[in-house]
Amino acid sequence: MSLYVSKRLEAIASLVEEGSIVADIGADHGSLTIGLIKSGKCKKVFAVENKKGPYSRLKQNVSSAGVLDDVELSLSDGIECLPQYCDTLVLAGMGGLLIKNIIENHKNKLVNIKTIIIDPHREDRLIYQYLASMGYKMEDSVFLKEKNIYYCVSKWIQNDKEVIYSEEELEYGPIGIHTKDNMWKEWIANKIETNRRIMENSDIPDSLRKELVNKNQFMEELIK
Repeated sequence: MSLYVSKRLEAIASLVEEGSIVADIGADHGSLTIGLIKSGKCKKVFAVENKKGPYSRLKQNVSSAGVLDDVELSLSDGIECLPQYCDTLVLAGMGGLLIKNIIENHKNKLVNIKTIIIDPHREDRLIYQYLASMGYKMEDSVFLKEKNIYYCVSKWIQNDKEVIYSEEELEYGPIGIHTKDNMWKEWIANKIETNRRIMENSDIPDSLRKELVNKNQFMEELIK
């Protein structure tokens, strides 16, 4: 039985290096934080929530799970209070723009962060490009489907210089576009079907219709 309440959190945990010290930003119920400690993968986790209600719930859950001594809790915003001992940053359950803003607001806190793990629910291209410009390179990614929603969880490693990805790599995943595993193909097929549904609307501008037709043709070639 998994320690994690969802396949998405399980995928995130799978990308965490054994023995790393994780900062779980927006820790919510604390499921990831608790799982990382109980599994023995992490000896210490820094868990953050920025509102009193969610923070109180997080603290209660961590305490009830018996791991309070191994977790430093913080009622703070983003990574403003990130301790220097953390080497891994997890930013999950939010959009790519928000992830970018959290990092951008306190870039000086990333000095010791070797690994960043994200699962952007939208604006994935934006955050991929941003992390690459910050000198992080996508080392691994996991595509999954849960409750009819597709997710891409990715692990980024400090590279010390800007990483350049092609437009296609940013759009379809720097790793997925090359490995083309079955779940990635299913994710692409879902994008194609979404575009087809949009094109069924007779009111869309011709320019958008043409753009979607071209995108679908390209994606259909990708998954052959």
